[in-house]
Amino acid sequence: LAAVEACPDCGAIALATALFNLASISATLGKADEAQGLYGRALTAAEKIPDFDELELSERLAELGQFQLARGRYIEAETAYNKALNRREKVLGPADPSLAPLLEDLAAALQGQKKESSAQVLQQRARSLGGQR
Repeated sequence: LAAVEACPDCGAIALATALFNLASISATLGKADEAQGLYGRALTAAEKIPDFDELELSERLAELGQFQLARGRYIEAETAYNKALNRREKVLGPADPSLAPLLEDLAAALQGQKKESSAQVLQQRARSLGGQR
C-alpha cells in the first residue's frame, strides 16, 4: 500500500484496488477492525473515480457484504449488498442471471434481521433468474 501511495504515476484506481485487496486479506486473516477501515477507505476512493469499473465495484461491495454478514452485522451487510445490486443492475439490467447469488446473499442479510417476507421475495426472484440456493 505504501508503495502505491508513494507512486505519483500509479493513480487512484491502483490505490483503490490495493486498498480493496488489503481489506480482503485482512478479513481473511481475521483482522476485522483493520479490514473494516480498509474497506471504508477503498470505497471512498473508488466512488470518487468516475471511470472505476461498475462491475468491479459491485463485486467489491458484495465482498464487503459477505464480510459484514459473517460478522453478524446484518444491517451493514444489507447496505453493501443493496449498493452492489444497484450497480450490477445498472450495468446488466434487472433480469441478468448473474444477479441471483447477490439476491440470495441480500436475502440472507434480511433473514438475519428477521425480515422474512422481504427475504422470501428476493429468494423467489433469485430462483427465477436461475439461483441455486
